[in-house]
Amino acid sequence: MQQYNGRLVAKLEKKNIELLEKTQELEATHQKLQHLLAHSPAVMYALKLEGHSVTPNLVSENINLLLGFTVEESLRPGWWLEHLHPEDRDRVLAAFSNAVAHGAGTTEYRIRHKDGSYRWSKTRTGW
Repeated sequence: MQQYNGRLVAKLEKKNIELLEKTQELEATHQKLQHLLAHSPAVMYALKLEGHSVTPNLVSENINLLLGFTVEESLRPGWWLEHLHPEDRDRVLAAFSNAVAHGAGTTEYRIRHKDGSYRWSKTRTGW
């Protein structure tokens, strides 16, 4: 029984070391991805579409650099639709609906910067 317990403890210690190494690798990869997203010229985001309701549920940190808003501000329900240029809204919603139906799509539109100016955005969707 003592030998069995000794082997079991040795195996558990080995697994614990492997788990610690994998956790460190995962953390390093996570930090690299965060750095890439923070310095990317593209805002990464995920939207939940329900009819004409569009709710962001993930936005990359660089939205602050590119559009002047914090992540918290841009995650507020209705934010995205409120900041779309009024002339682009119907076309963009139709393009997003089409992308949902077909699994992918691309559309260009204007979105309002925090300073009130509009910036052109190109969105590629796919899943």
